[in-house]
Amino acid sequence: MKPVLEFIVEELKAPFKPYQRPFSELDYQYLFFHMTNTLPFQYQVGSMIPSQITKVMPEKLAVKLACGIETFIFDYDINDKESKLDLMKEFYEGQTIIGRIKSIKFENLKTDFSGNVKIDLTLKSTVLNNHKEYLLKLHPFMDKYNILGNLMSFID
Repeated sequence: MKPVLEFIVEELKAPFKPYQRPFSELDYQYLFFHMTNTLPFQYQVGSMIPSQITKVMPEKLAVKLACGIETFIFDYDINDKESKLDLMKEFYEGQTIIGRIKSIKFENLKTDFSGNVKIDLTLKSTVLNNHKEYLLKLHPFMDKYNILGNLMSFID
């Protein structure tokens, strides 16, 4: 009964006072993760994610990520060597590949995905095999106790 009386007293003191919180604009990153139904730890710089090749072109691959975002992987992000790789012979449409996220830019996102989220992927073997750098970025304390060195001996 007391909460009802308190509400009546407050209403009499300030009639028709809006009890809503003020509107705040959602940031692009929050919007991206809710629209794609993914979690922030899944799509961060350094994460390895599966994607499917939708189109093979001479200089780049068009890929679709599991969350539905389409992006390109250019030939300079595929081959470690100076020599050019023939993408038309090495890859095919429908092939599933694993890439590491180089960068994510959420600034262009719109609610209908008409503005693209820019996700840069790399397939370079030196970057894909560099687990130690990625783990240190996630857990900086691991190197202090040489946990990472012991862990890497099992992976290698």
